[in-house]
Amino acid sequence: MKKYFLSGLLIAVFLSACGKPASPQAKAFLDMRASICKGGGLAAAKPYVTESSKVFLDISDAFMPLAQMTQGQAMNDALAKDCQNPPKIINEVKVNNQRYLIQYIDLTGQKEVAVVLENGQWKVQLSGK
Repeated sequence: MKKYFLSGLLIAVFLSACGKPASPQAKAFLDMRASICKGGGLAAAKPYVTESSKVFLDISDAFMPLAQMTQGQAMNDALAKDCQNPPKIINEVKVNNQRYLIQYIDLTGQKEVAVVLENGQWKVQLSGK
């Protein structure tokens, strides 16, 4: 009897430590961040963002060499630090069936990003809310 109780307790502790899996909406955001961290740069985020956000990525990517020249190694260090500390999802606000606001905390504080259903897939909307 003690053996079953101890086994059950260990399983309960293990499951509570794992946390709940990310929702499809939060997963879209987390996958976008992970793809950038894997070394793909901003271009790696394109599959995870809305069509309207791709223009924003293209503009940001075009200015990246200038930013790296002015910021130097500090920019790469900040990205590496950010990638070692992934964001923590703290809340998901359902606006409607096709739009969620994902609230998260990262190294710079609490933030919010919109995730929308586009062509049957959840995509991150980088501009506007």
